[in-house]
Amino acid sequence: MTGAGPVCGAAIGLHPDIDVLAFTGSGGVGRRLLEYSAQSNLKRVYLELGGKSPNIIFADANNLERVAKETAASIFRNSGQVCVAASRVIVQNSIKGELIEKVLHYSAQYKMGDPLSLDNNVGAIANRAQLKVVEEKVAQAKAEGATLLTGDDAILSESGGYYHAPTIFSDVTPDMKLPHKKSSDLF
Repeated sequence: MTGAGPVCGAAIGLHPDIDVLAFTGSGGVGRRLLEYSAQSNLKRVYLELGGKSPNIIFADANNLERVAKETAASIFRNSGQVCVAASRVIVQNSIKGELIEKVLHYSAQYKMGDPLSLDNNVGAIANRAQLKVVEEKVAQAKAEGATLLTGDDAILSESGGYYHAPTIFSDVTPDMKLPHKKSSDLF
């Protein structure tokens, strides 16, 4: 869908000649599309709603190096701006330290900048408002006692884009707000 959501989404969702919708995004918009379907022609609606997609890693993982490399990629690919970004990692305590060390190693290799340059592999965050959300989540996680392992800063502001360094927290507990909302990445 392109254009302003309330205009385009409503037009598509309510149009009687559209039989099926597929949407990836927020729960609020998903609910709205279901309402539009009910108000129009009861079109089928397929939803993939955002959340914290976890990677769950046990001590019997047979290739921790590959697990770490894929974990970093799943978090930071597309600047973490996909619903399936595995931005929550649940790991068995016996391998936690080793896995964190390896993920930090792979995360440090990501080069941020213009996504059209072959020298870079992570582009900008969508807009200033989303960058602000990331900055607020990082500040909140630190205030709640999560341990910042890397990141913490908006970067490349001189480029005119909205970039935030790959950010990883450990010691995140279920009572913290970080694991429940879209934000930076964590262990």
